[in-house]
Amino acid sequence: MTISNKTLYIFDFDDTLITNRAVDLEAFNGVLVKHNLTLLTAQQLLALRKKGLVAESIFKMLTTDAVDRLVAERRALLNDIKIWKHAQLNTGVKSTLKKIKATRQPIVILTKKQSRLTKQILNALCIRTFIDSVYTSNEKHTVLSKIIQQYAPTKTVFVSDDVAEMQPMQALPVTLFCFENAYKNQTAMTDKLISSLENIL
Repeated sequence: MTISNKTLYIFDFDDTLITNRAVDLEAFNGVLVKHNLTLLTAQQLLALRKKGLVAESIFKMLTTDAVDRLVAERRALLNDIKIWKHAQLNTGVKSTLKKIKATRQPIVILTKKQSRLTKQILNALCIRTFIDSVYTSNEKHTVLSKIIQQYAPTKTVFVSDDVAEMQPMQALPVTLFCFENAYKNQTAMTDKLISSLENIL
C-alpha cells in the first residue's frame, strides 16, 4: 500500500492515547483487597512508579506473601476488559485523531497489549473508527520499520511515552514525539515532549 504525499501516524497505546493511571491503581488494589492487604492510594502508587518500580517490586514492599501469585492475579485483571472502564483518553486525543482522519491520513497503533483487548478498549472509548490497524509486538523498533515499508509514506510520525523504546527509533526516518508521563523519567526526550496530542499537528 503506497501513500505518496501522505503522513503515516503511528501511536503507542498505553499512556499515550490513553492514560492508565486509574487502571494501574485498580489492578493493584483489586489484588490487595482480595488478600486483605492494605490498599494503595493514588499518591503512593505514583511515588512508587516514579522510582521505576515494577509490579513485582511493589508487591514485595507490601507483603511477604507469594508475590508471583499476586503478580499473576494482577496480570489477569489487566487482561479483562472490565477493569479498562477506568481508562481515559489523554489530552487532545479524540480531537487530533478526528483532524487526522478528516485529511485521510492513515493511523495505526503499535502496542505490546493484545490486539483483541486493545480493540475492545478503543470501542469502549469511542475512537475505534479512527484507527486503520493495530499491531502488537514487544519488538517495536523492528515492527515500526516493517510498517513504514508497508505503507511507504512521505512522512512518518511516531508518538509514545516510553523513552527506552523510542531511542533506537531515532535512527529511522521518523518524526518522534514523547507524550508526558509523570511515571517516567523522560529527560532524554525533553526536546520532543508534548502534553497534548494536538501538539503533533
